[in-house]
Amino acid sequence: LLREAQAMARLSHPNIVTVLEVGTVDDQLYVAMEFVRGIGLDAWVEKNAPSWPKVIAVFMQAGRGLEAAHRAGIVHRDFKPQNVLITEDGVVKVLDFGLARATGELLEEMMTSVPGNAESQSSLLLRSLTRTGAFLGTPAYMSPEQHRGEKVTASSDQFSFCVALYQALYGQFPFSLTSIEALRRDVSIGAVAPVSPRSSVPTRVLRTLRRGMAVDPDARFASMADLLAELARDPEARLRRAALVGAFAGSVGVAGFSIANAYAPVLEVCPDPRADLIGV
Repeated sequence: LLREAQAMARLSHPNIVTVLEVGTVDDQLYVAMEFVRGIGLDAWVEKNAPSWPKVIAVFMQAGRGLEAAHRAGIVHRDFKPQNVLITEDGVVKVLDFGLARATGELLEEMMTSVPGNAESQSSLLLRSLTRTGAFLGTPAYMSPEQHRGEKVTASSDQFSFCVALYQALYGQFPFSLTSIEALRRDVSIGAVAPVSPRSSVPTRVLRTLRRGMAVDPDARFASMADLLAELARDPEARLRRAALVGAFAGSVGVAGFSIANAYAPVLEVCPDPRADLIGV
């Protein structure tokens, strides 16, 4: 735990909450972090009901924070909207990196006491499950390999990131939260819930998210950088820019032709400047 906290302290990135100091007092570990004044990403989405481009822009910042951590060899293990803050200046900060490693299949044991009430189960699936010396994650955002108690990697963070972005864009979870069994079934077979045909989010975004939530980690993007690059790709924007440039050029041409015709009789032709430029 101390070694990983020290690794976090070596990270410096505008989209990651800075760890200022790590140490021990009376054999107790402490981690001192920067104070961030802001609200959680989940609260921001609920409060502002932002358009899909704004949602993606905010998640892009969070993704860059994850990307920086992955480059340093650190995996978050519990990425979700509640672990992302948006400051008053609009800067996104990822926090609560998982400092302890997963140790075996403890999820089954910890879920055995889940009440039969569906509402209670859904609530539990949105909370982090932890155990001294182990880190399990939050079931609703966990990758298939996390549910199986296998090794958690940067690809697992990518899965959780896509689940959270899907939730923010479409206002629903991609997998069932009626029970741990239903959640595991959907995650294990990649049964992503269909989205409303009236959604304004481009289908290319959904395709990107589905790949990021692939059951096989090798079928996901090679890195967070590749995922972010795909999210940033906007062929519609290029078409819009081309149409705008064409319309502008056309209007300028028409205006120029009209002005030339209107003023041609009174305009003098400029003299040939080449003789004045000899030797310059």
